[in-house]
Amino acid sequence: MKKIYGFMAAAVLAAGLTGCGTGDDPVSLSNVSRTMLNHIAPINGVDDVVVSKGEYYMQFDNVKKLVSVSSKSIRYDNTDHSFSTTSMTFKAGAYNVGGYIGQVFRWQSAEGNVAATGSVPVTGFKGLMTDVFYFNNMLDVPVLGPMLDTRLSRTVLSYNYNNLYKITTFYPDMMFSGETSTTASATAEPFKTSAPQYRVVIDWEKKKASMVIYQAQFDPHMPAMTALLLQNLDVEWTRSGYTITGENVTAGSVENGSVTPVPGFPFTEIKMTTTSADMTEATVEYTVAGRFHGLFKGSYVWIPQD
Repeated sequence: MKKIYGFMAAAVLAAGLTGCGTGDDPVSLSNVSRTMLNHIAPINGVDDVVVSKGEYYMQFDNVKKLVSVSSKSIRYDNTDHSFSTTSMTFKAGAYNVGGYIGQVFRWQSAEGNVAATGSVPVTGFKGLMTDVFYFNNMLDVPVLGPMLDTRLSRTVLSYNYNNLYKITTFYPDMMFSGETSTTASATAEPFKTSAPQYRVVIDWEKKKASMVIYQAQFDPHMPAMTALLLQNLDVEWTRSGYTITGENVTAGSVENGSVTPVPGFPFTEIKMTTTSADMTEATVEYTVAGRFHGLFKGSYVWIPQD
């Protein structure tokens, strides 16, 4: 796991740690805003899934361990909708992941509606804010630019809105980490490694994506490639998340600030699929040069299991 900046602790915990009063003391409060993408799935299972950008505001009472969430930009039907919640209890903890100690905040609503007075119904609310996430600081890809907000925490929210929509947040730029298993034939032993990381950059309006595979290695006897870039992949929104697919994609090798086509390693097919309800976990399946068959399983944030 790469070095991560513990920015969230400073942004959220500082007020509570430096405060000296009670929960009514303004010093104990801290406010956090995040811009993310909303995956809006109609609960009726018939209407199309909508993806739009949304701004969220969270207020933490670090003494009483309470958090409230609001947004004025839940956009569908060409209209911005809003909500605000009552306070929900959060729990916070520090976790050592790969030698990095990071803060994780988690909260969820009790049964029933947690909407504030005058707001539309909001049920099944779950929230996660963590600075234990993955990114690669070895190499930027010029055509994609630096990775989005590497100093900030990652926030994942999911909830039912107005008894009509299931909304889950995600990011247009994510780095997935986990295990990649590759086989060169049906009878060969799989080559397993946790070195590769998969950066996914989504143009949500055009429904196109790029993917960078860092430390790509398809066989234990071949050297790892610093970064392989795949572009112009297709994005499809599904009820439970999204898929990213491509066929006969020529990868580009990223070296010294330039991208060079690698015709010897064409991706015959590649498919990424979100696999968890909060859309933080995914698989990537691909075939390279008609010979190497790869399967990645991982996530873009680390979530405690306790």
